[in-house]
Amino acid sequence: MRFLPLAFIGTVIAVAACGGDDPPNNTFGDGGESSSGSSGSSGSSGSSGLFGDAGSSGGQDGAGDNECRQMDIVFIVDNSGSMSQEQAALKTNFPKFIKVIEDYRTKSGAQLDYRVAVTSTDTGDRGLFRTTGAITRQWLERTDANVTTVFGQRAEMGIGGSGDEMPLETLKLALVDRIADKGNGDFVRKDALLAIVVLTDEDVLGVRNKTAAAYITDIDGVKEGKRERWASAVIAGPQNPASSCAAADARQLRTFTTSVGANAVQSSICDADLSVALLKAVETFSAACKTFNGGPK
Repeated sequence: MRFLPLAFIGTVIAVAACGGDDPPNNTFGDGGESSSGSSGSSGSSGSSGLFGDAGSSGGQDGAGDNECRQMDIVFIVDNSGSMSQEQAALKTNFPKFIKVIEDYRTKSGAQLDYRVAVTSTDTGDRGLFRTTGAITRQWLERTDANVTTVFGQRAEMGIGGSGDEMPLETLKLALVDRIADKGNGDFVRKDALLAIVVLTDEDVLGVRNKTAAAYITDIDGVKEGKRERWASAVIAGPQNPASSCAAADARQLRTFTTSVGANAVQSSICDADLSVALLKAVETFSAACKTFNGGPK
């Protein structure tokens, strides 16, 4: 596709998204490797501006009524022939993404119970979550060792997938069909915020003549019709991409994002650095987490 300066990706984290005089690394925490399996910091963290009052003290009832306590995160990664550099960029920036999730504390100081799974845009994979690496379970979670390393092995899946990318169809297969037949186990939890990240350089939703609205209905069904219980972040081609970027103008995916509403964001895959796009994903998931049960009571 286009050249991505990976060394730049590894050193500059969400500078454009930072406000005021804060140093760049504050947005994604300290930028260090997530330990995964350890408890993390107990005081305030770099994520305090995202997921509410991280590290603050609360009442005996734990998290507030409108605050999510669990998050099921699904990455849909394009594995077609033009995506090797983007997969590498995702692998490089994931430790900062997951560190913000790990540093989150509910109002009672409890950690967020998260799961992370990865599948491709190739319907030939049937929406099955990848199980590459030392962990054989279909998803990764906080108590696993080396979450970031294993995620990288799963996300950097190669470029041998179908050129007919269908991210929303594989998402539907993963969360509906493969949950029904236990191919993806019991990944979806009723009381978890479902957080979806799509990474693709094409503009195809899924099967022919199936609309964005129809796929949104599928996802609503996964969360019992409660739109406030899921959020999405699409990283795809921008409107009128520059000649230096070979990504397609993701008009259909923008329709999907707009139709989802406040719990959705879309960023450009043509940016030299995916950290800003991943930051926007975390911010969107944060806002959805705060209104998980439908907004302030």
